[in-house]
Amino acid sequence: MSRSRTGLAVSRAVAIVLLLLFGLAAAAEEIYYYVDENGVMHFANVRVNSKYRLWRRYGPKPRFMSPKDIHYGSLIYAAAKRAGIDPALLVALVEAESNFDRLAVSSKGAKGLCQLTDEVAESYGVKDPFDPAQNLMAGAQHLADLMDRFKSLELALAAYNAGAGAVVRHKGIPPYDQTENFVEKVTSLYRHYKTLLAPTSSSSLKKKGISNPAVSTASEP
Repeated sequence: MSRSRTGLAVSRAVAIVLLLLFGLAAAAEEIYYYVDENGVMHFANVRVNSKYRLWRRYGPKPRFMSPKDIHYGSLIYAAAKRAGIDPALLVALVEAESNFDRLAVSSKGAKGLCQLTDEVAESYGVKDPFDPAQNLMAGAQHLADLMDRFKSLELALAAYNAGAGAVVRHKGIPPYDQTENFVEKVTSLYRHYKTLLAPTSSSSLKKKGISNPAVSTASEP
């Protein structure tokens, strides 16, 4: 398969994953799945039989993702490819940061899909942090730069959340509940999405010489 066709397949795969998960989530509080003998994952909003295991549990009013939001699939792939990171990782980051809400604003003023601070947005030339394409490009590149600096996905995620200075000062993940929970959440989501997008996941982390906690358990649900 050519590089362009591979890229199209990845962006479609990301969009399908988002559509599937959020479409089911709009109709149910829980999503179940099982992997058949051919490695194909099957999903349902009820536990059909004992083969199905709990995939995700949502609140009583799960957010519905509109068809417009599904377009994020191609934008996520483009941003991840440009930054040299795994699309599955960027999907995980966006879910953890904003739950795919492009208009999200945190209590500290971080904005958009990747929850960019004003300082980060300015440093990456973002004019409109609520524009999905600009926000994703900056968020992906910022994470990639942190991964290049710290050579560890967990430390990069900690720096993304708490700032690089905090990681340097503490010589590791800062002992902040929010940061520790963020790192755990993103790496957990990454394992899930890496499984779903396994045929399209790249070896970009290995090329960067970065330790990746999701690799050893990528085949696990």
